[in-house]
Amino acid sequence: MIVQFKSVDIRNEADLVESISLVNENLQAITDYLSENQSSSQRIRFPRGYLGTTAAHSKKFPWIINPILLKNLSYQYIFLDVLRWISNRTDLMLVARHMLYKHAIVIVASISESVLASASKQLGHHERRPLSMTKKFYKEEIINKKLYEDLGWLWNIRNRIHLHLVDEIEFEKYNVDDVRKALATAEKLEEKLIKYFETRSTVF
Repeated sequence: MIVQFKSVDIRNEADLVESISLVNENLQAITDYLSENQSSSQRIRFPRGYLGTTAAHSKKFPWIINPILLKNLSYQYIFLDVLRWISNRTDLMLVARHMLYKHAIVIVASISESVLASASKQLGHHERRPLSMTKKFYKEEIINKKLYEDLGWLWNIRNRIHLHLVDEIEFEKYNVDDVRKALATAEKLEEKLIKYFETRSTVF
């Protein structure tokens, strides 16, 4: 049954609890109806203002000269925002939540790999595999040992997209702390590369 309610100004936690309760009932009723009426073209409106923009995300990489890569990196960050919203705003549980964490990490690893590859290409390096590029950057002291090790951890999880290579059950294998570690690693890599390319641009 659809519960009737009007738009409210949420001013405190009590208002929030009441509003969420009403939304939950309506959302379940909508889901039940659509399961029996799958031809309906009606869609639930995704909250506006939560997702980042292509322009904002592109600013993370002022040194990247490839405009196509900049756009595609931004798209990955926007999709990551979608996963973040689901994780932070819903009670998604068990297998679904663990797989959300896994794929959030995979997206972050994909972003980091692409950033590293772009830097490697712009610097004239020949390495293209993640581990080889990471070793090269560590050897040249562009990244430190901690970041080198964290990137290795990130590549290992990314490789788990190849399910035939995974030799253990993945249930409860990933958690929110893993996602935070992945994000922190990507952020640190971006900081190191920004600083490195800024230094190169002032050398004569």
